[in-house]
Amino acid sequence: MVDISAEVERLSKRLVKMQKEYDGMLAKLNSPKFVEKAPEEVVRAVREKATEAEEKITLTKKRLEFLNSNVLVSK
Repeated sequence: MVDISAEVERLSKRLVKMQKEYDGMLAKLNSPKFVEKAPEEVVRAVREKATEAEEKITLTKKRLEFLNSNVLVSK
């Protein structure tokens, strides 16, 4: 059996960490100096990582919503 409240807490912490990393990648990509001076491969890699991070954030948010709806139902 899974402790839903513990899983919600774990996913919430993970979401905060992922969001900070994603925000950092967006800051780099929104910086004209970074985009102009960094090698194209580096910029492309950061864009790919940002896309992956965005997908993971969305998935984690959906999991949290699902778990929270189950917590409300089970109480």
